[in-house]
Amino acid sequence: MTYELITTLSESKTFRTKNALMKFSKEEAERFFYTLLLAHFILSRDEDTSKWAQQEFSRAATFGNFDYFRVSINDLYVLTHLMTTVHDSITKIMEARLYRIYRLMARGHFIRSEVEPVCLRLERMLDITDAQLRVIRRTMVDWEFASPAKRKMVLHYLRLNIRKYSFVTETLPFIDILDKKEGRNV
Repeated sequence: MTYELITTLSESKTFRTKNALMKFSKEEAERFFYTLLLAHFILSRDEDTSKWAQQEFSRAATFGNFDYFRVSINDLYVLTHLMTTVHDSITKIMEARLYRIYRLMARGHFIRSEVEPVCLRLERMLDITDAQLRVIRRTMVDWEFASPAKRKMVLHYLRLNIRKYSFVTETLPFIDILDKKEGRNV
């Protein structure tokens, strides 16, 4: 019998308890959710971080819905739960579309015609007016065609926007990996 060391834990690092959810206002939670979702989409587009992003999307879609607070999943799941249940920022139809996209992304399928309309609709639903987040979304959709300098700028924006809300989210180290890679390309 052989034993393996567990190197990846599947749990939310930002939201250890249900009370941790309540420290965010509705607007802060909406921006954090949208930023984290865009970060996962970008990370799924690069070969160095795509496996991790696929695992995160798979974990977020594990239960088929976002009805219950489950710290044992990840930050993306908990924020989706927060948007769909506590704040009611996202309709049931959008929740179903997000679940479908999470399942597609878990299989490694970035389908622009599915992702872009959902992101645009989320911007309107969540009343996202931040210019940085819109730049991130536009660049995410055309990630392969963006210049290295533009990618570097978007990764910087992502890091700043995520750190506004959490210094411990599991996404930041992978943004750093991608940033170092882009730094070599500039």
